Amino acid sequence: MSDISMVNKPSQLISKTFVSNEYNLYLHGEISHDADEYLEHFAVYHQAGPEDLIRLWIQSPGGSVSVGHQYIQHMNRCGATIVAVIGMGTASEGTAICLAADDWEVDEMSTFLVHGFSYGTYGHEAQVYNTAAFNKKLNERSLRNTYGGFLKEEEIIEALKGVDLLFDGEELMERLQSFKEYRASQPCNCGQPDCPKNAQLQALVEMEDEEDFDEMPSLQEIVANAVKDGIAAYEKSRLAAEKKSSRAKVAKPEQ
Repeated sequence: MSDISMVNKPSQLISKTFVSNEYNLYLHGEISHDADEYLEHFAVYHQAGPEDLIRLWIQSPGGSVSVGHQYIQHMNRCGATIVAVIGMGTASEGTAICLAADDWEVDEMSTFLVHGFSYGTYGHEAQVYNTAAFNKKLNERSLRNTYGGFLKEEEIIEALKGVDLLFDGEELMERLQSFKEYRASQPCNCGQPDCPKNAQLQALVEMEDEEDFDEMPSLQEIVANAVKDGIAAYEKSRLAAEKKSSRAKVAKPEQ
């Protein structure tokens, strides 16, 4: 074969280029009461796409529940895969942020401490009572929404009583796997009405409803079964009456 034919031979190689980014975010120390301290993190969550990976290194004892909640809102709306790398001493609102990730990296020294939130209040008696009653309801909602599927029901009740729940790395690995499976069966909490995950779950629910409906007996079958059961009950009652009557006939008269 000549050199000219080799040059003119079409290429048998087709290539595609995919661009993805990996971001490393660090959440160390107490979660600040000033959300502005996390604006760079929020910007990453906004700009990262489905092809990207965000690795969140977290070692936090907790802190502001309100800012932590806003942080989780940004995580929920992020299109990228978020992996939380859980360090030692991760506690309180820090654990809530961890559980908002899509996946986790855990080693033998990773730790979790879960409990209800703390607060203080002041004012006249009615204000203190109303604030305490409101926060009690809010605390239970927070615990159940955040740790449902991760904690058992009796553990949630213990946390509501003020008990600290501690988990080491080995326990975390088991719990997080079960939590991931549980969360996959739940609606997405990203807050977007057109979320594809919610649409998929709704389709599955409708499919299951259709299957359940197909398994239901028809009206004719229901009537036929009811008639059959009625006849059986009547025959049983008639035989019992005849048996009782026959016994009365053979009984000897009293002397």
